[in-house]
Amino acid sequence: MIFDSHCHAWRKWPYQEGVPDPRTRGSADALLWEMDDNGVERAAVVCARMGGEVADACANDDNNDYVAAEVRKHPDRLVMVADVDGLWTLDEHHRPGASKRLREAVERYELGAFTHYVNQENDGWLVSDEGQEFFRTAAELDLVASLAFSPAWQGDLRVLALANPTMPMIVHHQGFARLGNADFEADLAAILRNADLPNLYVKLSGFHYLALQPWDFPFCQVQDRVTQPLIEAFGTRRLVWGSDFSAARPFVTYTQSLEVVRSRIDGLTGGDLDQILGGTFEVLLRTRRPLEVSSAP
Repeated sequence: MIFDSHCHAWRKWPYQEGVPDPRTRGSADALLWEMDDNGVERAAVVCARMGGEVADACANDDNNDYVAAEVRKHPDRLVMVADVDGLWTLDEHHRPGASKRLREAVERYELGAFTHYVNQENDGWLVSDEGQEFFRTAAELDLVASLAFSPAWQGDLRVLALANPTMPMIVHHQGFARLGNADFEADLAAILRNADLPNLYVKLSGFHYLALQPWDFPFCQVQDRVTQPLIEAFGTRRLVWGSDFSAARPFVTYTQSLEVVRSRIDGLTGGDLDQILGGTFEVLLRTRRPLEVSSAP
């Protein structure tokens, strides 16, 4: 089974005003068509209540509700990963009451997973009393955490992972180790230092974000300098593939986002690919425990 661990669906295209197909370019129907065309059986839709920062016509403040409705229509295909207190919700993001809002979202949407988006720079909130309570609550609720954290947050992520060892925590887009960043080597080192944390996972997704040119499929430099070190450090059982559709549409097709992992990374066996392309993620969502915990007698 191929299980896309990271994709998006929006009622309105959030990135640019004036596109000819704003209601369908990033829709759930478009996602399902791509899944069918590429033999992908299930997908986790990572909500992102974004677009308002671009224009009112692009705003998706209701993205949690939109995705929840689509999941109800297609419960055998789609899984919801709700945006809780993400960076675009300025009246919530890192404001008091985060744990209460998380509990309300879990009850409202019957969640098994949530996502939390932060700004590029670390504001210290994760290790504040509020931040630690938020993630402690997530662990108590048996949630899987899908986290959009840049390397600047890796030190604080370590604190949270150690404090909540039964909660799977999955970092988006290979930890955002961008080749064009002047601090690339330090960024990658910060991600690799956390490879000893058994409840920390990394999404093999977002190659276009990391590349010097976002259209440079099959992203050979990213593979050599980021992906291969991640494979060596984390092992294939703690890496999960994600398409980043439809956010990735300007740079790669859905097929390319799949094939860059399935057929273009050297050294992966069939068993490795089975884990990366769906096996690991399916277990994480089903058990809501890290693999070591979920497989223990």
